Amino acid sequence: MNKRLLLIAAFAMALCALDAAPKKTVLIVPDCITSGINLSTAQACSAFVRTIMLKDGRFSVVERKYMLSILHEHQLQMTGLTDSSNRKMLGKILAADKFFVVFVSRVGGISMVEAEESFLVKLEFIDLETGEIEIGETETVGGIANILPAVEKLAKKVQTNLPVITRVTAASDGRLYLAAGNKQGVKEGYKYHIRAQTKVVKNQQGKIVFKKKEIVGTLKITAVNADDSEGEFSSNGDFTPVEKTDIEMLRILN
Repeated sequence: MNKRLLLIAAFAMALCALDAAPKKTVLIVPDCITSGINLSTAQACSAFVRTIMLKDGRFSVVERKYMLSILHEHQLQMTGLTDSSNRKMLGKILAADKFFVVFVSRVGGISMVEAEESFLVKLEFIDLETGEIEIGETETVGGIANILPAVEKLAKKVQTNLPVITRVTAASDGRLYLAAGNKQGVKEGYKYHIRAQTKVVKNQQGKIVFKKKEIVGTLKITAVNADDSEGEFSSNGDFTPVEKTDIEMLRILN
């Protein structure tokens, strides 16, 4: 009997743990969109980004082969993903949340000396629902050999400043308690814009046809543990996150 109660208690605790943590963010990393560099370098650029984001642990990265099959099915090219409507359509098909793309373009003319050639490297991290570029980083480098190191450096810089996606575990008297802590990059004293889903519209069949996600306030972190934290919340309006609300925390750097 005691063993049975222990098993039930363990199962209940496991369910609570699953309920506290939001699902991983589904991320699309397309092939590098480029002009002026060879195919192998372009593919290496996007492969670098995929590897970094997989190791991050917060993301589920869409497999390249699956993404290519979907693009082929809908008669789209990688270059077509510069269009926001095409990105949004692909995001819906793949049930993806974010889009992380690398652009590399030649600056100026072709030089006989490879090291004298200049390239603009640009990375954009985009929310597929809103179309907003959440983080963008650029760098100009000299020579093809310096493109990959620049991509790696910029990708890690973007990674450092990414929104923390988590769940509110409790809310009381202007304070939010979160399922994210030091391990997720949250630090005491940090300030964040808080973005949450404020509206969902369903049709008569129960299918979601519209979702609205917006900044609902700011949060100042006052205490942090390894996997949880708390902070003071200031609302922008009528919406205040409650227990089990999934939120995005966008760090305020100024």
